[in-house]
Amino acid sequence: LAWAPDGRSLAYTMLVKDDGPSFGSAPKDKPEGAKWAEPLEVHDLLAFKDRMGRAAELLKDEALTAFFFVTLPESLPIAVITRFINWFHEFGIPVGGVIVNGLIQKEQAGADTIEFVRNRIQMQEEHMKEIWEIFGDKVRAILPLLETEIKGAKMLNRTIDYLFVPSP
Repeated sequence: LAWAPDGRSLAYTMLVKDDGPSFGSAPKDKPEGAKWAEPLEVHDLLAFKDRMGRAAELLKDEALTAFFFVTLPESLPIAVITRFINWFHEFGIPVGGVIVNGLIQKEQAGADTIEFVRNRIQMQEEHMKEIWEIFGDKVRAILPLLETEIKGAKMLNRTIDYLFVPSP
């Protein structure tokens, strides 16, 4: 399941909370000039509420669902996923872990490496410390910065080698 954790998606999961009267119940006294929705429209709304309730149940079932957040070793992406992970916890949606992507391999840098890359490596090392402090054992994989985007079967297979490392 691929799902972008944006505000609208989280709002849909909040729709299913049953905190009292909903659009399925109407006041007893009809105000003058008011029109009630046709029964079919109310039925559609109730069916939508039921579908969203079922979706929320699936999202919150730890046996079926876990969300993994991918971050770069940079301050803004770390802050963004930290915020989203907190929201997911508030809504009871299970988080499977964090994947770090695009880490420049320090051992590949040599004496002739340009200053920009050396500075990037240093910055990423500092942010990796932050990632370990914030997420600890929730870090599930670290993908190096590859020479190209992950497109096609060959690159996908290389990525799988980093994501699914067999346990010793």
